[in-house]
Amino acid sequence: METLGKTRRAARYALSVNLWPILLSTCLYLTWRGIETGRAELFLNLTYVGLAILMFALERLLPYEQQWLRNGKQILPDLAHTLLSKGFSLLLIVVTIAAGVPEVVAEKGGSMWPDHWPLPLQILLGLMVTEVGMDAAHCVAHTWPLLWRFHAVHHSASRLWFFNTGRFHPVDTMVSIVASQSLLFLAGAPAEIFVWVAATTVYVGMFTH
Repeated sequence: METLGKTRRAARYALSVNLWPILLSTCLYLTWRGIETGRAELFLNLTYVGLAILMFALERLLPYEQQWLRNGKQILPDLAHTLLSKGFSLLLIVVTIAAGVPEVVAEKGGSMWPDHWPLPLQILLGLMVTEVGMDAAHCVAHTWPLLWRFHAVHHSASRLWFFNTGRFHPVDTMVSIVASQSLLFLAGAPAEIFVWVAATTVYVGMFTH
């Protein structure tokens, strides 16, 4: 029995370690398929919803802390914030891309974007550029009392679980979007990079919480 218990613990540990890269790779593959087939927005939203459902199930089957499974009346507020903040931000990005705004900005402003680079390097650069904006917005939100009132919503959760990634006040979300996405616009990044950056950010955000 002791050997069986050790085997189960080892298998559980191996599964928990490998699930993160496996699921992220799957989500990125589905995003790529959406871009290749011209249905990036549809694939992005379906993948996001599918990942959320899967994470909900996995956190109950493989909880890091058993007490985090208790509801504590947090599910409904987290769901409402996610629909308002993440739903709005995804909708805004989708509409912006569909309207061809990135192409117009690149043409009028003179593109500084290295579009001759391999796509993976462009995606990595896009993530780094937006991270600068998001980190700056995050720091300001923690130091400026006015913005902290909105950002405090994210830190008011009583437990840590995947839905915390959407627990943001709409004002806080807008500040982060403007601070990060505007840098991509100024750099003249193509629409495809906006999709990749948005997709990777929401997927990783769900995993890290």
